[in-house]
Amino acid sequence: MAPLSRRPVDTALLWRILAGLCCAPSLALAQSATPTPSPVASATAVATPAAPFTNVGEPVDLVEDAVRLIEREYVDGEVTREELVEAALRGIVEHLNRRSLKAGQAPSNALLTRREMSRLTDSLSGEATGIGVKAQPVANGIIIEQVFPQSPAAKAGLQPGDRISAIDGDPINGLEAFALLRGGDTAPVRLQVIRAGASPEATPVEMKIVRTRYRFSTVRSTQLDGDVGLIEVGGLTRGAADDAAGALLDFTATGNTTAVILDLRGNPGGSLHEATRLAEMFTKPGAPLFQIETKGDKQMITSSGEQLWSGPLTVLVDTRTASAAEALAAALQSNGAMLVGERTAGRGLGESIFPLPSGGAFRLATARYRTAEGTSWLGYGLVPDLEVTRAPMDPQEPLDPQLRNAILILQKSSQLRR
Repeated sequence: MAPLSRRPVDTALLWRILAGLCCAPSLALAQSATPTPSPVASATAVATPAAPFTNVGEPVDLVEDAVRLIEREYVDGEVTREELVEAALRGIVEHLNRRSLKAGQAPSNALLTRREMSRLTDSLSGEATGIGVKAQPVANGIIIEQVFPQSPAAKAGLQPGDRISAIDGDPINGLEAFALLRGGDTAPVRLQVIRAGASPEATPVEMKIVRTRYRFSTVRSTQLDGDVGLIEVGGLTRGAADDAAGALLDFTATGNTTAVILDLRGNPGGSLHEATRLAEMFTKPGAPLFQIETKGDKQMITSSGEQLWSGPLTVLVDTRTASAAEALAAALQSNGAMLVGERTAGRGLGESIFPLPSGGAFRLATARYRTAEGTSWLGYGLVPDLEVTRAPMDPQEPLDPQLRNAILILQKSSQLRR
């Protein structure tokens, strides 16, 4: 996902959004000027309207009239205006997403709850509340894949490979466990942990960790053999570009890096601003990056930042590289970088987030991305210059096939040590 903006939604906008629900010619509702008697049930148990609806008016008026009619006349339980608005918005989202599916595109519109909006805000801000781990569920618990620096988990001594077998004394119960690890500020959680490398029958280590607010980075950097610097960007959260810039500066400061691999595999997107800043680090000022097409407008985004790397570059992508991450990959491909891996996800839409008074939000596709040359990848994906499947790895091979091929390409284009 690549949100373009977050905008407040007022009542008038909500009614305009809802207007499309009542545009069918067979529906004509009008607000009654004076109170009317309650409907009377006919012999066929079908209620007769209290007053005929003959004044069609504007679509917005129709929706307003329908809501007022329900509030005044509906007999089967209490219905609030907020409930009706939410139901109508969900209907709109379902309709728009069905249109997307018919066009062969993945649905991108959504009505987010307060909790979903909170998680989205966390994912884009680069901050979260919890113990600070990236984990994977397994049959007998949760395996920790990554411990974020300076997080409560890091301070408590948790390490990648540790397995959490119980939380607060209860065995792990699927995805519910992840909610317990997130929790609220200053809320403690008791963990039973089987340390990495220990036998499954080993006695668990008891840990008490206080869940707090922490910053997480989606960027990791590694110096590979042969003078290759690897930068992995797992998501375009706030600060991702700064972290990648720090990695690039570290590579150039040592003088041991002659080529760079930017790994965007598994990157679901995020902030288009961060994607643009990352693209600028690898392109000359003024270079065309990609196009953004909105309702009635099209804009070319060009590089306006400082170029931090001008040497050989390859970009790794796969089927989970999506949205703003695809825009980043497209920008670099248009400026000479070679894409290696698999065809990308084809999520070529930008979305705007409209916060709602309930604390939730309305997520709406408001832009289409195109390459600098004007090609849309929506529903199709970006095609790598070298297609390589990420096949199961050979236990004796430290590098996966896609990364190994990226290094081979760089070896042919530069003076890397072999």
